[in-house]
Amino acid sequence: MPNNVIELYKREAQFTEKKAQDKLAKLVGPTAKSFVESKREEIKQNLQKTYDRVGRHGSPSEAAVEELLVEIEERINNALNSSILAPVTYTEFSESLCRVSQETV
Repeated sequence: MPNNVIELYKREAQFTEKKAQDKLAKLVGPTAKSFVESKREEIKQNLQKTYDRVGRHGSPSEAAVEELLVEIEERINNALNSSILAPVTYTEFSESLCRVSQETV
């Protein structure tokens, strides 16, 4: 990525991050915990379907359900509080490759 485009990319990435986090926050509501709790039965049913598909007999234990709920809550909080986009690195090497390929054309 040419140096003169890096700042433009960073601003666009920040805008995209904010927009995505705002949408997720609207979907989740006041807290990730309350959202997960409101979906408890649906999550439990989906876990049961997964157990059935993989051939496990019986219902998931309450401990398994709780573990899954905690994991989902943590993932939602991470999405709300950290970068959604993968970080981009800027190297001289990639720029020199671009210059070489343009010079050989």
